[in-house]
Amino acid sequence: MLSGKRRVEDQAGYGVLGMGMYVPQRVATNAEVAAGAGVTEQWIVEKTGVVERHRTAPGENTADMAAEAGRQALKHARELSLTAEAAEDPGMLIVATSTPDRQVPAPVSDVHARIGLAPMPTLSLDGGCAGFAQAMVTADAYRQIGQARTALVIGAHRIENYLVPSDRKTAPLFGDGAGAYLMGPVPPGYGMLASRLVTDSTFVDALCTPYRTPDSAGVEPLHMDGRQLAEVFVRELPELLRESLDEAGLTVADIDHLFVHQANVQMVRLFGQVLGLAPEKVPTTGQWVANTAAASLPIGTVMSARERKIQRGDIVAMVTAGAGVSGAVIVMRWF
Repeated sequence: MLSGKRRVEDQAGYGVLGMGMYVPQRVATNAEVAAGAGVTEQWIVEKTGVVERHRTAPGENTADMAAEAGRQALKHARELSLTAEAAEDPGMLIVATSTPDRQVPAPVSDVHARIGLAPMPTLSLDGGCAGFAQAMVTADAYRQIGQARTALVIGAHRIENYLVPSDRKTAPLFGDGAGAYLMGPVPPGYGMLASRLVTDSTFVDALCTPYRTPDSAGVEPLHMDGRQLAEVFVRELPELLRESLDEAGLTVADIDHLFVHQANVQMVRLFGQVLGLAPEKVPTTGQWVANTAAASLPIGTVMSARERKIQRGDIVAMVTAGAGVSGAVIVMRWF
């Protein structure tokens, strides 16, 4: 990937032209989840920071949520009209999810059909909670080789097929939802300045689920070792962030907004403290939507943007990690 410094000096940027999100109407409260998991509401708040999460209604699936978030992003881009490309149909569609509705065809095909897009390059990514950031970097790469000037990038998550209500490690932590960006050319100096992708497989089994087959029935339990995931998160990602900032000619002090994957609200707050950032620079949304995996980053930024907390020219950093253990960092100057 081109360095942030070269991107700023030599060529047009690549940034967010529109955003969208979707969470199901049904809310699973801590009282409901606590009863199934054999814990108290207070225990959930203390351990995870989550107050409530959204769950799909019967008949609602991953592709439905992804398509709605995508439609919202396209509508938002047309309303903002930041660039000429914002009014056009996207040149590419990328969907990141670890919870597809079926094995074949790829999830992106179902989403493409639901939105009603014209024929175009498409790609499905399964990068766990890091999937959306991976998709952003991939969209930029396709842009750089001339394959697609714009891309609709969507992250979606539906926990239903992996949810065991009695498992207190996972049942309180996860929610359903989808988020999307329309990405495209922006003026030089704006958009993506630097990025880093990494996989540290030391704890490859820290978050996993059995492979579903045509004979699979019911729930395939999700196994999670939160301590191992947190260890990689805290050990690897601060340095990756500093490397990315340095590539962009920036420091931690330059960050206006740090969006951290909402794996656990308490861990997000700790991450900000480790970097020495003021709490208001590290927003938390997990208390209201929980861990939405690949949808976490776009949902967080959409919620902040709707409150007008992100302004043009702000330095926005995104940090995420999940199954694998795969991590990603993106540094942007917001347009």
